[in-house]
Amino acid sequence: MKPIYRNTRVGRVRFLHVLFWAATLGFAAMAVSGGAGGSHSDNWILGAIMAPLFACCALGMEWYLRCYVTALDATPNGLQLETLSTFGRARSLVPWTDVEGAGNLEEKTWGADAPSIDNSSSLLRIRGRKLLIVDTTTNRFDSASLQNWQRRASKE
Repeated sequence: MKPIYRNTRVGRVRFLHVLFWAATLGFAAMAVSGGAGGSHSDNWILGAIMAPLFACCALGMEWYLRCYVTALDATPNGLQLETLSTFGRARSLVPWTDVEGAGNLEEKTWGADAPSIDNSSSLLRIRGRKLLIVDTTTNRFDSASLQNWQRRASKE
């Protein structure tokens, strides 16, 4: 097994995941508590409005977790793909015939004076998966090695 990519920024994504669910539960509790703060308390209205908004964000993070690649390993049988899941990580073995392409995306800047954010990503296409996010801001994605493994597998 040859490591192709490892993501060290997983904690940031997991933090947002937990934060959105905690806010959803907090605002839902505020909405359910009703007028417990007294007859003039309208806090339940804030909870009733904010809980569904944060629930949508939390559900969006659930989808994002499944697209966020944390590790890639090349094996003779295929590409070992690891993504986040609600609790822990999900691993799957993708046959080499399903790996459609890999490469680096170029960062575009709009001008010399334009503010820039130091983020970069790589492209990984796998048949049957709409989106995979390979965050290469701080971690290197060895796309050349991945393409070599693909070529070797296609010759066999």
